[in-house]
Amino acid sequence: MPLDQDALWTAMVEGLEPAQDRKLSNRTLAEVSTRVLRGALRGDGVKPGEKLPSEHELAQILRVSRVTIREALRTLERERVISRRRGIGTVVLPEMIRKDLSLNFGITAMIHNAGHQEKLEEIVASAEPAKGEVASALGMAAGERVLRLERVRVVEDEPIVWSTDWLSGSVMTLATLEGFARGDSESPSIYDFLRSHGSRSVVRGIAELQAIVATGQVVEKLRLKRGAVVMKMIQTDFDRSDLPVLYSVEYHLPDAVQFHIQRLGPFT
Repeated sequence: MPLDQDALWTAMVEGLEPAQDRKLSNRTLAEVSTRVLRGALRGDGVKPGEKLPSEHELAQILRVSRVTIREALRTLERERVISRRRGIGTVVLPEMIRKDLSLNFGITAMIHNAGHQEKLEEIVASAEPAKGEVASALGMAAGERVLRLERVRVVEDEPIVWSTDWLSGSVMTLATLEGFARGDSESPSIYDFLRSHGSRSVVRGIAELQAIVATGQVVEKLRLKRGAVVMKMIQTDFDRSDLPVLYSVEYHLPDAVQFHIQRLGPFT
């Protein structure tokens, strides 16, 4: 759907109202232009892949200079709202999935919150002896039976997350976990499934985030070139008794998933 020119100009006027009593700077105009365009491009009527008018046309619509529009478009490009390519023009990008590390919600919820539909591929549920970091994170003795769930999440035909979850065999049976892997559960969230079908629910988690170079299975699962950078998140989740319930390792495609965290202080 083409951008509504009248709506853009109305939003521009409303955005400039707080500054109407003083001389408008180029910075103020660029900031307001950015907000107006961002709001329009993330609205319900604009779809990923649609092309924007030229810089000249946008400058006329918002009644600002091309320099101001160029600065606004540079900001939106950094935010991955748009992509600008010579010979193609400026196109709207799909909204990125934002994983807020301040909240302990799974990637499934983050995908849905961004307005995307996920498809699960290569879902495998199995049992194995607990080893190394898995046994340590879950407070188990080496060799104890642990359940493993491996999934690849696909959005818009692109694999964006490869995740592996481990949980103690005392939380649920392998048959129960296999049912989840087959899609028997109403929700694809492992947290929801643990609450409904497991013996313990997750109330908090501790995560570690690393930027790594993709090799081996990461390259294969996320269809990457060897040497590409991915974000690896390692997390242990705990129940109300502060006992470990779930240990997870996730590899995220950084072009599709942005990580955010709220940092309080220093004088709160």
